[in-house]
Amino acid sequence: MSDNGVYDMIQSDAFSDNCLCKLTMFARHECLHFNDPSYIGTSMSKSDLPLQLFNFISLPVCDKHPTKEMIKNLLDGKPFDLPHVKTIMSLHYQKIPGIRVSEFNKTHKKVFVSFEFSLWATIGQLKLMEEEDISRLHIEAHTAVGILEL
Repeated sequence: MSDNGVYDMIQSDAFSDNCLCKLTMFARHECLHFNDPSYIGTSMSKSDLPLQLFNFISLPVCDKHPTKEMIKNLLDGKPFDLPHVKTIMSLHYQKIPGIRVSEFNKTHKKVFVSFEFSLWATIGQLKLMEEEDISRLHIEAHTAVGILEL
């Protein structure tokens, strides 16, 4: 299904607003790992994963989302904005449940670091997202009649 079709389906009445969805976000970054022990954290902040996550958890309907609460706890009183979320994600990516990190095409100097992050949301929350943000997600809608991949 085209990305526009997914967005249109979410905006339609095809699903209940309370229908649970498993969202998976993907991002990657090529970096130099030679002489940089924190290259995974650096790759995290330079990838677009923090932006994807921030665009979701900064929605007003996500104020009580467990992921937002966890990020706010890690911020420890610092402002909840994209630069601080990027910093927290790069420093504490190992503490955030749902983030998977893998490396590929590693040479003696460069490596591609790939990130995958899964979390749960409702169709009602997704309806408030921009079409561009929806197009970057892999969405599994868990309905009464089964699981539908969007």
